[in-house]
Amino acid sequence: MSGTTGEEAALEAMRAGAHDFFVKGNLVRLLPAIEREARDAAGRAERKKMQEERLLSDRLVSIGTLAAGVAHEINNPLAYVMGNIDFVLDKFATGDCNGSIPDLAEVVLALQQAREGSERIRITARDIKVFCHTDYGAPTSVDVPEVLESAIRMAWNEIRHRARLVKVFAHVPRVDANENRLAQVFLNLLVNAAQAITEGNAAGNEIRSPPGTRSIA
Repeated sequence: MSGTTGEEAALEAMRAGAHDFFVKGNLVRLLPAIEREARDAAGRAERKKMQEERLLSDRLVSIGTLAAGVAHEINNPLAYVMGNIDFVLDKFATGDCNGSIPDLAEVVLALQQAREGSERIRITARDIKVFCHTDYGAPTSVDVPEVLESAIRMAWNEIRHRARLVKVFAHVPRVDANENRLAQVFLNLLVNAAQAITEGNAAGNEIRSPPGTRSIA
């Protein structure tokens, strides 16, 4: 709203980001303009909410598609965590561990393996949390290879029966991004690539992530 009249003043205001231009003393269009802006703002808020709900739905569908792989990533290490803990408990319960160096070394090894299995489960739980998180706050500093590795772990069950995965992570600087959305993009690309390949000839097919030369089966 301005006391300045003229087309140039109006154009300058619009170039500066104004949605409308009013001259003092001639405000007949002011109330309709406010009502229009209020409706537009409500519409933008509703579209943003719908977009966020759709993105969450897409991520949950992806997690559902990969549920078998996720279960494998948890159940496999969980099995040897429980097995090693049972081994240690049995050692002490039956008196087989007499405090000798060999006996203690076996116990320590079993506990180390249980610790490694627990770490794998922790990482899987973190991956799931990243993909299901709904916070679309300001971008943060993101380690791109780490996010890509997370997506690979989630998609691995879809990939391993269809193709070899070739990955070479050259040095990539950290970027300002939304980790959740970036992870979803990587996951979608990997799953789409895998599902475009027929199962049964994993050794003869290849998925590159990203283009490189070092192969990791």
